Amino acid sequence: MKIYIEHTIDAGHRIVGHKGKCARLHGHTYRFEIWLEAMALSTPGFVVDFGDIKDLLNEWDHRMLLWDQDPIMDGPEPQIWLAQKYGVTLVPFNPTAERMAGHIREEIISEYPFLDGGVVRLWETPKAYAEVTW
Repeated sequence: MKIYIEHTIDAGHRIVGHKGKCARLHGHTYRFEIWLEAMALSTPGFVVDFGDIKDLLNEWDHRMLLWDQDPIMDGPEPQIWLAQKYGVTLVPFNPTAERMAGHIREEIISEYPFLDGGVVRLWETPKAYAEVTW
């Protein structure tokens, strides 16, 4: 049995070490396409509840995603707390589309170990996406 979920979020980020404009703070309307596969349905008859996957993705909606090692966050601890209060989400990776897709894959695998496979496709622009499978 397979399911497909398409969901969009709006989020900002910057890529530490990028040689061009992506080194600056900027945002995207990210479009996720997610396929999940299971040999057996969970109770009450889902592969995975669509709403649960959307909730996972919405944790990044209207957030500024910054790598927790980003030099922009250097400073005293209260500065980090203040940034988080205003919508900064620190992630344990440089937030490229590839790493974002991989992180979502790992979250899904961790939460739903019974899945037999899947695909996370993350569109950063209408013409460019990153994809990870398992």
